[in-house]
Amino acid sequence: MSHVMLHTPDTALWHALVGEAQAAAGCMLDQETEGYLVTTLVRFIGNMGQGQENQKQNNSMGLLDDFLDTGQIHYGNMQEVADQCLILAGLLPDYAGQKQISINYFVELGQGTYAKLAAGDFDNVYAHMSRDFVKLMDVLQNLREIDDGRSCLEPMQAHELWTSVGSKNAKKTLDKISSSALFMHGTDSIH
Repeated sequence: MSHVMLHTPDTALWHALVGEAQAAAGCMLDQETEGYLVTTLVRFIGNMGQGQENQKQNNSMGLLDDFLDTGQIHYGNMQEVADQCLILAGLLPDYAGQKQISINYFVELGQGTYAKLAAGDFDNVYAHMSRDFVKLMDVLQNLREIDDGRSCLEPMQAHELWTSVGSKNAKKTLDKISSSALFMHGTDSIH
């Protein structure tokens, strides 16, 4: 992600960026879910931009790393872990590769944790976050792709996300890869 994007705590700008990413992803989030996503981005990016990156980021990653080690999340940390899974799956899928963990794992953990936070209420923001997790991940990946100009998914990650959770962004990535591979192969066969 660009230097400008990482240091932008402005909520209105994030709403505009998320709106652009929704259009690129071909989906629309409801107002409450979009608001929660923007708040999460402002909190995540704002912490990085205020020099608190190491303390807060390491604390968040520490919560996730603790879960990976123990398999347990304390109730008070559930929202932070679910939010972190969304950020990792959407904006930072390369983190999964570094940890040698499937992005799908973060999708399942994030969805499940938001569902637990919803506590059976199917019309609160956590229920929406759980239900729309893959769509939210796609929006965040498109946000990154708008910023970088290229896919943030490796081909194997894209294949897994498309086949396991139906990610439209992963399918779009695979289509780009296959069309460029066909073009390159077709060019080679002409010579």
